Amino acid sequence: MTYAERYWGGYHSEAADWDPMKNRNDLFKGWNGRQYDETDPWQFTNFLA
Repeated sequence: MTYAERYWGGYHSEAADWDPMKNRNDLFKGWNGRQYDETDPWQFTNFLA
């Protein structure tokens, strides 16, 4: 990593306050029959594209 760091200029890491449902703007909600689990945002069904 020390060798590669010269080329990418370092890296930054910090915790993020994010979940898949937090800022979702689904303009077509209900049109394709997809159901989200809004009670538990970390379910796999909420990650599908």
